[in-house]
Amino acid sequence: MKFTLQNSNKKNRAVSYNDLMSNLRLIFFFCLFFFQTTAFGTITIGFGSCNQQGKDIGQYEQMFLANLDAWLWLGDNIYADFFPPLERRKAYDKIKKNFYYKALSQQSIILGTWDDHDYAYNNAGGSYRRKEESKQEFLRFINFPKDDEIRSRPGIYYDRIIKKNNLRVQLIFLDMRSFSSRKGLIGEEQWDWLKSVIKKNDVDIKFIISSINVLSKPPFYLRPFIEGWHQNRSDKRKILRLAKKSEIPVIFLSGDRHYSERSKVVFKDGRELYEFMSSGITKTSKINKIYNRIGEAINKPNFSIIDISKNEEVDKVEINHQIVSSETGKVFSSFFLSL
Repeated sequence: MKFTLQNSNKKNRAVSYNDLMSNLRLIFFFCLFFFQTTAFGTITIGFGSCNQQGKDIGQYEQMFLANLDAWLWLGDNIYADFFPPLERRKAYDKIKKNFYYKALSQQSIILGTWDDHDYAYNNAGGSYRRKEESKQEFLRFINFPKDDEIRSRPGIYYDRIIKKNNLRVQLIFLDMRSFSSRKGLIGEEQWDWLKSVIKKNDVDIKFIISSINVLSKPPFYLRPFIEGWHQNRSDKRKILRLAKKSEIPVIFLSGDRHYSERSKVVFKDGRELYEFMSSGITKTSKINKIYNRIGEAINKPNFSIIDISKNEEVDKVEINHQIVSSETGKVFSSFFLSL
């Protein structure tokens, strides 16, 4: 931006002054970020879902102030049911134009997936006719490179590895919408891809990101009405087998249900598998009765933060998971895990 002061034009002077003040605010917050201390070799990731684009309750400021290495959108990043492409773009741009989200985008890696309300409409699946148009707006929102392989195939599944010092974290993003049908949740091509990328062993921990919940199991009378992998038992068995076979620890991340919780299943051999569900950033609902939940569930506006570090002495990856307020950053709940 070119800063000018023109005494003869009050309008130009006012605009330039506002631009200057905006830039000074950015400089201040980046200095604050720069001088914050981060544990050596710790990767800090924030994630959340169910964000109403027209409702700013301080969530973007709290995301920025969390000093994240990466922010992950877990679905329902906007509510745009039946929106045509231009209106969907405008909804995404409400987020992108937010001052603190701009700052977050410059300090942190932004990644994510979608769910039904930002993909199409409630519970939409693979039959949605405008899914390619939705995909293009999603890719623009996340800012995928023009030559990224995600643009060369249907859907939005992909993986990334985040590195810091001697720590490597794999993020595997599933597309739970583009291929969903009565036959299956993610389609054969995505299954083949998942079986391939989960075999990567040059990482310390893997996170599989599914916009809908994997582990938690509603009572039988609620199962038809609550989305989740429980609605396709065959697919759920397959993904649990893949996670169990992995030589590297796996944790699921999910959203969707308008409250946050942690889940755990224990296999017959004693191995444990965990899931952190984070919802909703602004949109919340009552807490359902669920099996496999550990600890308390939170249905106040929230998102999650995980600190990932490596304990070389015991050759373990350590996870500190916090559920925090979207409005104030207050910690609602903490959970420590050593894998």
